[in-house]
Amino acid sequence: MRPDELPAVVELVNQVFCVATGRPPTMGEQFPQLFSPENADNLFVFTDRGRPVSHVGLWMGGMDVHGLRLPTASMGSVCTLPEARSQGLADRLVQLSLERARAEGRPLVFISGARSLYRRNGAHPAGRFRRLHLSAADVPAGGTAPADGSSSVPPGPASLPVTLRPTRIPADVPILAALHQQEPVRWHRALDDWPALVKAAGFATVLLLRQEIWLVEVGTEPAACWVTGSGPSMPGDLMALEFFGSRPALAASLPHLFRAAEAERLHVPVLEGDPLVHALAAAGWVVPDAPVEALPGTVVVTDWPLLWRLLAPYREERLPARWARARAFVSGEAGGPAGAEGTVEERARRYGLKTPDGETWEVEGEEALVRALFGAGVAAGGDLVPAGHPLAGALPIRLPWPQGLNYV
Repeated sequence: MRPDELPAVVELVNQVFCVATGRPPTMGEQFPQLFSPENADNLFVFTDRGRPVSHVGLWMGGMDVHGLRLPTASMGSVCTLPEARSQGLADRLVQLSLERARAEGRPLVFISGARSLYRRNGAHPAGRFRRLHLSAADVPAGGTAPADGSSSVPPGPASLPVTLRPTRIPADVPILAALHQQEPVRWHRALDDWPALVKAAGFATVLLLRQEIWLVEVGTEPAACWVTGSGPSMPGDLMALEFFGSRPALAASLPHLFRAAEAERLHVPVLEGDPLVHALAAAGWVVPDAPVEALPGTVVVTDWPLLWRLLAPYREERLPARWARARAFVSGEAGGPAGAEGTVEERARRYGLKTPDGETWEVEGEEALVRALFGAGVAAGGDLVPAGHPLAGALPIRLPWPQGLNYV
């Protein structure tokens, strides 16, 4: 797409996602990276007499995994005007965008949805999380926020003397970036992108919530951050859109967060294996059990051999040498006729690894590969790398939370 066509594309996505649902037409402001002139070449459209009628947006980003930078892409704002639907336009644009991602050396594409359009083009759920629901009425003894409204939380059992305050943007951007960079798995964010992402409040705006960002300090040192959303549609409730930094500091800051945000309940999505659960328990919270859910959205592996090569530093630190030096392979055919519910059946395409001495590990189909790499979501059959297998030292890889400041 040409940069001069950008206003017409923004008008299209506003019509589908905002005007048609009674929301203000703010897609351009919500997603400044996606709808920027510099990214115009990654926006794919079909036009009818010069007017865009179908669109798929691609954003070239990155994911940091334990110090390793993986080039990735994110797909979003996928839409077609009602009068242009049922012609396969979105299917073709999704395919073109996946081809672009592969050509640009992006072996992973993250998609904000999970509808059949994406599933039949190779996207599958991955990763797991739980939704924790915490109440201000259940603040542990010794962690009650002071009645005078001051910011200190008195030390109690397993708590820290923390303070909490709203952030000041852009002054606090370097602090937020430094805290975010401590996360072992995270979306890559250039320092200069932070002010625009904070201002855009992309995911909060989708939910019609007011976004607030809170800085947690221990003594005089920045320790953690909460990104929250609240609004008239959920009175008394606060949603954690993202959090990063010290988990004990986050847990210790909760009493004052309830008071500062004037909230009665806090809803926190916690990735499987995140130490926040243990920090909450150590601070005296009774952490309610919650069902496991698949992460929102889906993932496409566009190039398995490339992904395995890029993971070399990560796997060398976690696998026996023979498996760290294994070669990735793809065998068999793919494609075929549309199956039930519009899905595309794979014909015995297998994805695997072969060690220098000839031992192999393989799975059948794209869905199985995604499950093996990133966890099974809530799919039947569980993860595909058994606990005793040497690959279990590196797989599954934990994914970042997909609905925070980087939401596309």
